Amino acid sequence: MTKLFINSVELSKAVGVTKRQASQLINQVNEELASKGLYVFHTKPPKAPTKYVFEKLGIGEEEWKSSTGTLDR
Repeated sequence: MTKLFINSVELSKAVGVTKRQASQLINQVNEELASKGLYVFHTKPPKAPTKYVFEKLGIGEEEWKSSTGTLDR
């Protein structure tokens, strides 16, 4: 089963970007969700819905599941 939320460390490993870039992407995703009127959890470290993040990046479910084992519970 895939995690519902992803943090910057997991995202950086999954897509091969720096932790800073992953954090910026997560913050951007959370801002987009908030602007749509959806509730955004403010956590430390910041997290975002895994499915939404990968849809935004244009990465398919099978692709991101196989990219790293960190996305499984």
